[in-house]
Amino acid sequence: MVNYLIFIKRKKDKNMEELDKTLIKKILYQIMLCIRKNRYTHSFYLILEDIGVRIVLSKIFNYFNNKRLCSNPTEETIKSKEYFEKHKLDMDRISSFFSDEKSKNVYLRMVKFRGSFENKLIPYYSYRKQYWFNDFFRYKNGETMIDCGAYDGDSIRSFCKAMEDNNIISYKIIAFEPDDDNYNLLNYFFPTIKTIKSGVGNKTGKQQMYMQNNERSSFIDSLDLSNKKKYIVCVRRIDDVDECRDATLIKMDIEGSEYEALLGAEKLIKKNKPKLAICIYHKDEDFIRIPLLIHKWVPEYKLYVMQHSNTICETVLYATL
Repeated sequence: MVNYLIFIKRKKDKNMEELDKTLIKKILYQIMLCIRKNRYTHSFYLILEDIGVRIVLSKIFNYFNNKRLCSNPTEETIKSKEYFEKHKLDMDRISSFFSDEKSKNVYLRMVKFRGSFENKLIPYYSYRKQYWFNDFFRYKNGETMIDCGAYDGDSIRSFCKAMEDNNIISYKIIAFEPDDDNYNLLNYFFPTIKTIKSGVGNKTGKQQMYMQNNERSSFIDSLDLSNKKKYIVCVRRIDDVDECRDATLIKMDIEGSEYEALLGAEKLIKKNKPKLAICIYHKDEDFIRIPLLIHKWVPEYKLYVMQHSNTICETVLYATL
């Protein structure tokens, strides 16, 4: 971090216009990570987040980034458009699963947006209502939440707030996180919850995990391995973990490994029929295969989709009885 700041000073003294925009992004990201990860400044980060500073900056950045991608579509954008055009019949079928018109609208608009990046296609979205704050989840005392991809506990904090808002005083949290730094932070900030230093998947054992540009966001599977550092981590099937057997709610945000993780939780989902909050935005095929899988296992589930950012990220599929 100090080296970054010294570099900025030197570049500013010489010629500020030479400063690479990509480097600025990396520097700001590293500063954000330092604030977020440091146990002494973490509370300050939460205050900034609570008053919406991060959200406002994200909205502005995403808006102009979308305009750039719309004018200059990438190979991925073109492939997305072609993929969804090829699976139109599947999308029509999946749309019939949703329990309200709002979800159907969000689903179809996000499909179009992924193939164009036109800002006008983005449906209503809410940064603050992700996972727990909606009109269809009903909570009761004794909830047991499995957080797959717990990161540093950001979703756990909001879950605890949701429990407080709903006057729930008795609940359990089981957090899966394979990254060393994130796992240590989880134990520091949440000493009373059950933390499991592992990823989740359809096999119990060792698997490769990749991390890009020193970001603490990591993923088990990846198609593009350029500029990614490789790690070997433990991965477990949820069905094989005793602590998970009474789960009433499962949240998954695991960078594209959601489908495999769901396969590893088949018995639990069919038996308990827990509330589900599953990210489907990491891969185009997850817009198709994840809703089909969940509907096949538990046809009585009511399915919903909500968008939680003004980019292709944070599209979440919800399921509840």
